[in-house]
Amino acid sequence: MSPRLIFPLASPRTRGTPSEDDWAGVSQLPDYNLGFPQWKRRPLPEILPDLDDDGIDLLDRLLHYDPQQRITAKAVMRHPYFRGIAGVCVNAGQVISERQSKRLKTGHEMQMNL
Repeated sequence: MSPRLIFPLASPRTRGTPSEDDWAGVSQLPDYNLGFPQWKRRPLPEILPDLDDDGIDLLDRLLHYDPQQRITAKAVMRHPYFRGIAGVCVNAGQVISERQSKRLKTGHEMQMNL
């Protein structure tokens, strides 16, 4: 996924407005405002229909609001999404496995329904 696609996914419009249920202490943060619009969380498979279950799980863990609950870099490298990486380096260190290359539509950006 290109960096320009990840930021819309991290938006409260797609992830939902953070609440105490998903981030204990969020209402105590200095910039928290009870007047924020209250958006409902949209399911990631609805937003990224071409991403497989492992990719959805990884992305969900990466975008967790509560930093204490967010997946660590070490855990990311052991995530099932990266199982079977062939270790082929392409374009300045980008690692692509045969399995991952099948996940993406050849020559196209992954479809995103925002």
